[in-house]
Amino acid sequence: MFDDVIVFLIIAAFVAVSLAKISRDKKTGSRCAGCPLNKVCARKEERKEESE
Repeated sequence: MFDDVIVFLIIAAFVAVSLAKISRDKKTGSRCAGCPLNKVCARKEERKEESE
């Protein structure tokens, strides 16, 4: 029983950290969360041109 609670808390922590990272990336203007090329991505420029 106690082992199940620990596993659940670890999984919940991973989910919370992942959601916080995605939220922080979106606030800074990143379109692809976690992508190392999100500031210089060619697709980002294509999407910007399409929306205008």
